[in-house]
Amino acid sequence: MSFKFDFEQAKKDGLVNVYNINLENLPIADDDISYLCQNITAKQIVNVNLIGTKITDKSLESLAKFPNLQYLFISNTNITGQGFCYFVGHKKLSTLWLENTQVSDGALSLIAQIPNLNIMLIEGTPITWQGLLTLAQHSHITPIARGGQFSDEQLAEFRHIQRQANKKNKKQIDDGDLKQIITHLSTFFDAIHAWEEIAELDLTDEIIQKSTEIYRQFFTENWHDTKRMHLQGGGSYKDHKVVDSEYISKNRLYLYTENDSNTLHRFIFIRQENNSWLLDKMQIKFDSKWSSYDP
Repeated sequence: MSFKFDFEQAKKDGLVNVYNINLENLPIADDDISYLCQNITAKQIVNVNLIGTKITDKSLESLAKFPNLQYLFISNTNITGQGFCYFVGHKKLSTLWLENTQVSDGALSLIAQIPNLNIMLIEGTPITWQGLLTLAQHSHITPIARGGQFSDEQLAEFRHIQRQANKKNKKQIDDGDLKQIITHLSTFFDAIHAWEEIAELDLTDEIIQKSTEIYRQFFTENWHDTKRMHLQGGGSYKDHKVVDSEYISKNRLYLYTENDSNTLHRFIFIRQENNSWLLDKMQIKFDSKWSSYDP
């Protein structure tokens, strides 16, 4: 018995609603997607899950008409990626699951033109290492291979090449400056971890005041009245590793770290009159954008 997509039943079953389409592992084909897209309020759809369906690139033309689509899950389909020509310039799409599809190197130039794309899952595709490297010039894209198609070392190299390609200032950091700021950051981490061990037992006013003393030692005056009210067992920065550095100007620079989940952080340092360096700001990269957070 052949499958016939019942749009009204899908709505009753909660598979289709105002914001979401979830037809995972149903034998949905391109004609079904075309019909659905013509009979739904397109501007409100945010999430589409078509994993394991029978769609091809033809469906991408229909899906690209959802102006607020942010999450598109199309793993385990016959997609080749050529249909992403319809997504070029799409302003909202940020997450794309392409695992076990036929998306290859030839489609990457189209995918790179999705301006706010951040996360892209690519395990089980024909994408090659050389193809992947063509994406390194685009700072907003984070490719993820969860099953070993690319090694951790390769993905770390990709992130390094990506950072180098997108630096505004290509000048190499002076060895003396680099050594000084790495030591400064490491010593700050150690001080916070020692404070957290004490604070974990009893976060008294006296202990909170000790955190302020740490900020006065390591940070610019902007942070001298900071009271740390948060902590993490084992140390907030225990898994941070320095991965890069960059001059912002002669007297300002970034020091980049990654944690165990490969989340990128950057620490802004300002040179002082005595030629020492102090921390001034901490930022985390989230959804391809930098956001400041309290130290």
